[in-house]
Amino acid sequence: MSKKDKYLKELEEKLNENNITNTKEIVEKYRKRYEFSLEAEIAEDEIIEMLGTPDDVVAKYVKNENKTHHMDEKDVKYKAGYNLIVKTICDDIIIKASSDDKNHVVFDRVDPENYEIITDSEKGIYINYKKSKYLSLNRRSSGEITISIPKDKWFDRIDISNASADLNVIDLRSREAKIQIASGDAEIHQIEADNVNINTVSGDIKVYKINAKSVALNTVSGDIAVNYIDSQTTRIDSVSGDVNVLKLEGEYKTSSVSGDVMVNGEECTNITKKIKGVFKRS
Repeated sequence: MSKKDKYLKELEEKLNENNITNTKEIVEKYRKRYEFSLEAEIAEDEIIEMLGTPDDVVAKYVKNENKTHHMDEKDVKYKAGYNLIVKTICDDIIIKASSDDKNHVVFDRVDPENYEIITDSEKGIYINYKKSKYLSLNRRSSGEITISIPKDKWFDRIDISNASADLNVIDLRSREAKIQIASGDAEIHQIEADNVNINTVSGDIKVYKINAKSVALNTVSGDIAVNYIDSQTTRIDSVSGDVNVLKLEGEYKTSSVSGDVMVNGEECTNITKKIKGVFKRS
């Protein structure tokens, strides 16, 4: 029996022993990965190291199934239509925990007339700059918008975009979380969500922890630094900015035009590293 067939046979047996769903699909996926790596002329010992031993693979799927159940339990915390939508120009955003069970918004050196504002117990928080004020907003000095939300509050959707200003966030919890930064910097302590999407253009983003089912990081000119990602799948794309993820758990894919992409201490910008980036386990 070849080393590949032995690997796949052991993988299938261990998946069945642990009652993992979709065993046939998983084995077929790893068969294709193994064969693709062989075509790339990677040594079989290195292929197994990249894919993980059958025990490593099974442990991942056991963890992912437990995580899915854990996230599904949290679904009861999602309130459909209860969102945190913040779109600003020039004004810094601070999001922190409130001292009570209510939402609060405080404007400092900011004219609230420049924004459409909704704070509703049923719909959440909506802060959006008025497009008719775009030019005047760009000419004035930066102010500060502080948003306080109850600790451990879960939103249905979070959509934050900031231009020419900074973002500072303690904790975000949501079904969907999207953050876009242009010409500003962002520092985020923690994001917990089913799906996380972070984009930056000419701004730097630092995130300490992301816990999600799927993560997408995209940068043009700006840099993204993440201390820790625990996600079933992560996609990292860079045009000219740098991305550095110190520790990543889960499968990931990377692409880069001219920026540097580092994951788990390894550079993932050339084709060999891309192959490892797709299959290597931390």
